[in-house]
Amino acid sequence: MSSLVLCLILCSSGRGAPIVSADTPSKSDIKQRLKDLSSTKSLRSSNGDFVVYGTNRIQNLEIMKWARQVSAHIEKTVGMKMPSFGRTVRIVLCRQAGVPDDLISVKEEFISGVLVQSIVVRDYHKVNAGEVREHLCRLLLCGYLPSIRKRQVGRSGDVRIRDYVPQWLSTGLAQNLDSGLRELNTIAAVKRWEKGGLMSVSALLLYSPEDDRERIDPLMSSVFVSWLTGLKERRKYFRQIFRRLDKGEDVSAEWIAPLIPNCKTAGDVEEQWDYWLNGRRRVIYRPGVTTSDTVRMLRDRLLLYPGNSGIPLDVNPGRKIRMRDLVGMRDDEWLQLFCQRKSDELRLFAAGRGEEVGAVVKVYCDFLSALAEKDDEKNLKDLLTDAEKSLEEIKNGDKENHSR
Repeated sequence: MSSLVLCLILCSSGRGAPIVSADTPSKSDIKQRLKDLSSTKSLRSSNGDFVVYGTNRIQNLEIMKWARQVSAHIEKTVGMKMPSFGRTVRIVLCRQAGVPDDLISVKEEFISGVLVQSIVVRDYHKVNAGEVREHLCRLLLCGYLPSIRKRQVGRSGDVRIRDYVPQWLSTGLAQNLDSGLRELNTIAAVKRWEKGGLMSVSALLLYSPEDDRERIDPLMSSVFVSWLTGLKERRKYFRQIFRRLDKGEDVSAEWIAPLIPNCKTAGDVEEQWDYWLNGRRRVIYRPGVTTSDTVRMLRDRLLLYPGNSGIPLDVNPGRKIRMRDLVGMRDDEWLQLFCQRKSDELRLFAAGRGEEVGAVVKVYCDFLSALAEKDDEKNLKDLLTDAEKSLEEIKNGDKENHSR
């Protein structure tokens, strides 16, 4: 039983009343409280900003924690507190079967003068959690557009305030929630840029999807937002961006130019963008060198969390997941997609980092491939042991290099 679940059981009774007895609860008490805890299907935040409808209260607590983390990440990144107003974000998870194009749906409406923004996730164990993050970021960013909201108060039926939030901004912020993914995006963007395949800033800012199912390039969005958030006066710049969006006006490369140091025109923005990418190339590539930072970053990528890389949000709530834990989950429906995504992520990380890192990643990918094929338990554990040994070897090798 996870520490989170045990804490919840010991700190609340079945009806949510505090425990007054100092006696240690019996096993039957714990089981009953866990049953009562799991039966609750909705959870509302104390300020009413979020309401979560999951399959049980334990899952609701995890989703609520995640939603608050996303909100805090946005505030920290743009350097601005999110305005408080009559708005509630509802997150609904259900096992209802949905057609592939309709696993995630988003709706906005006014109910008794309150803006209710809903994300409904069907077959949640099959959904890419990254897409859910992107939708949530886009809805939360609407909080910085008070004038747009006021102009639509009183409208019946669906409203689309989210259309005034550009996808490059919401997608970029969602991608950069994970520092590891942000770094991988930078590596991939530099590689694409070197080959002349990265879209221009002007094209990114002009992109306008026809509906919620169309996704902007997440890699380009991530790296562009990283560039903006790296500017010294990012709070001032984001304030101006939100003011413009709140007027219903687009943010173009020509408009954003004066916000970027040494820029006056859209052409200047493209030049500074190239200059910044070139700087990232020098930071990223140290061919053939395995540093302690590289080993640490690789170990970080081997830590698994619900909601990332295709792992459903309700798997081991409140706990990290080890690679070894996956052996006992090899029959789970979501695992094959996870193995593919994690293998791709590790291979991308290894690119340009030398033979030692590449060799370690290959052994881990061999394990993930066997896991996806539901290999027998002994062989999987042997493969994982080999992978762990190879990681430990390069870690020890780096220590020896530092001691010389």
